[in-house]
Amino acid sequence: MPAPQTPAASDPRAPRLALIGGRLEGDNAAIFEAIGELSRGRIGVLATASLIPEQIGPDTVADFQRYGIDAELIDLTWENHATAAHDPAVVARLLHQGSVYFTGGDQSHLIGALRQEGHDTPAFAAIKSLAAGGGLIAGSSAGAAVMSQVSILGGTSLEAVVHGVALDPGVPGLLLGAGLGFFRHGIVDQHFIQRGRIGRLLVAMAAAGEQYGFGVDENTALLVEGTSCRIVGEKGVIVLDATRASFDLEHGRYDGFKVSYLDDGDGYDLATHTAIPQATRKPIRKSRSFCGPGYAQRTVFGPNAFDELLTRLAEGDPERYAHDSALAYEPDAQVEVTVEVARGATKKQSLCARRGKLKRYTMLDYGLNVHSRPLTLEQHKGTLTRQTKQLMRGRAVASTSRLVAIGAALNGQSVGLFEYLRELGREITVIASAAAAGDQVAREYVALLHIRGIAARAFHPKSEGALAELAAAPAILFTGGNQDRLLQALFQLGDESPLLEAVLQSYRAGGVLIAIGGSANALSPAMISGGSSEEAILFGVSPDPWYRGVVLQEGLGIFRDGLIDQHFVDRNRLGRLLVACVEEGMRFGFGLPGDSALVSTGGGHRIKAIGGTGFACLDLREAVVLPTKHGFNASRIALRWVGAGQTLDTASGQVTGTASGDTRLPQILDAFAHEANGIVIADRPVCRITALEHDAVTARFDFSVDRPPEGRRSIPELDHRGRPRRD
Repeated sequence: MPAPQTPAASDPRAPRLALIGGRLEGDNAAIFEAIGELSRGRIGVLATASLIPEQIGPDTVADFQRYGIDAELIDLTWENHATAAHDPAVVARLLHQGSVYFTGGDQSHLIGALRQEGHDTPAFAAIKSLAAGGGLIAGSSAGAAVMSQVSILGGTSLEAVVHGVALDPGVPGLLLGAGLGFFRHGIVDQHFIQRGRIGRLLVAMAAAGEQYGFGVDENTALLVEGTSCRIVGEKGVIVLDATRASFDLEHGRYDGFKVSYLDDGDGYDLATHTAIPQATRKPIRKSRSFCGPGYAQRTVFGPNAFDELLTRLAEGDPERYAHDSALAYEPDAQVEVTVEVARGATKKQSLCARRGKLKRYTMLDYGLNVHSRPLTLEQHKGTLTRQTKQLMRGRAVASTSRLVAIGAALNGQSVGLFEYLRELGREITVIASAAAAGDQVAREYVALLHIRGIAARAFHPKSEGALAELAAAPAILFTGGNQDRLLQALFQLGDESPLLEAVLQSYRAGGVLIAIGGSANALSPAMISGGSSEEAILFGVSPDPWYRGVVLQEGLGIFRDGLIDQHFVDRNRLGRLLVACVEEGMRFGFGLPGDSALVSTGGGHRIKAIGGTGFACLDLREAVVLPTKHGFNASRIALRWVGAGQTLDTASGQVTGTASGDTRLPQILDAFAHEANGIVIADRPVCRITALEHDAVTARFDFSVDRPPEGRRSIPELDHRGRPRRD
């Protein structure tokens, strides 16, 4: 039920705002209907922030029209803003529509178009008059970020905490600027939980002297009428309170903040800064009773990591587990960041309600401190306890158990892979947790396997006895897709999920575990989840997903022999696999083409190549790696092609058996050399390949990297509808 409304909400001239955290989905009826009500059924759309307004503008208008809202695209873009913002026709259309919606994109474009040379344009004056008369001012992503008096223009949480506020967009740090000022109760940030923005909002508040901050997550809206707020959507809103906080921006210390999480259905009174939990929320009982921190450790500024930290504490035993912390690390500055959270002391501060089989949470006034300290990379790694090192420890694996890692989605060209799966003679249970449309993808895979004469069934997690059947399944197949989505299904609040426990039980008892594409990467101790070879060479391993470079996250660690990368040949990924292995300290890396797979039997060190051609094995056992200030020098790197039908023993490095299919090694080396030789900054090569010797199946070479001294760069603050900006 909606949160109670304060009297100010009934005033037809009270400020009406809809602050949406980005990635607004067209099927989010609750938000679109609320916008229709608050705008009185009519709204003007400004795609000014977008770099592709010709696409985003009409799409947004169509979304509104599907919900019966009279929406019109106003022709004010970044390209024409110098004249359009002064055009009487544009002003007339804005006034006629009565309410305004700002799309996502680059918030500096929106601000720069409406306020030119330090003065309000006629278009901006018209929008302010609409707001003063009770019209709705709505915005998503960048369109929400501009609403407050101070606007966050760029920078990641890690950059903000480590480097503070930056005055130059060319250097790392938090970028701040003047916002449009429609929301006067604190700073607004968006994509908040998904993109781990707790750090940058906290720093922005400290730098701007604001006492409150509001972080709106994706596909979620903070709806404001006067001083009354309500939260509507997929997730919720983080509220930061700095009224009793102290901070030292120079040394990256922030103490005494309070943090609350308000979910869909909760309310908030801006006049008193009081949360109004939905009436159905009740104090959490000891249902899970976590007694300590979870084993899985991800960067605290990664997707959903801070939300999981809060929720685990809320579900914990308050007498034994009242506080927790998580880390992030900036390798260029050699600074470790610790985020500490303390659970609220009373039962009324940790609330939940069930919606079907799901729990929805409200957490109020938890304590929050953020501290930075200088630390070398080796010292930082020493503070980590990886879940990947714990998952299979002490758990025996049957000699018949098999891991099958496939380089890309199965299709009509995967003849050799289908033959192998058919010869298994086992029914395969298909799990599509990594896919956005999981049910549909699972059905498609089952149909594809059936056509090839392979028994298969889709996993239905909600059916009675589903997990027990999965634990006894003779073979399980994980489709490809988004790796973050996969890990969220396999881990719950830092611990193994019931799904993962059932999968491991099947595998340990002699089952076959098949993983495709990105799911194959997740089998390794560390999972390569993003970045190209060029980014890896230029920027190294990314400290979190919002930086350029090769992105490494916690993997499952079921496959212990090395890192796995997929689409290896067609996407030229030797560079990123090499950088990942060097910087992660792994002895082996395995590059899988789309038509091939590797098979590990009984948890041992003998790895067989199957499918069309085979796989590449990067061998660093005899390599000498010397770190430098801006890169590394690695000598005696070995690369081996293991052909289909051959077996590699990682203990000895020996390859046995007869290969079928053509070697892809010359193609891999040519593409790697072409790309590496083309990476030049200021007429200076960033990397060098030397001492290269190779034949058709083996190669040795030295590789050195000397990166630009300015170090890594975060991904630019550009977004149109909140869609992911990298693979």
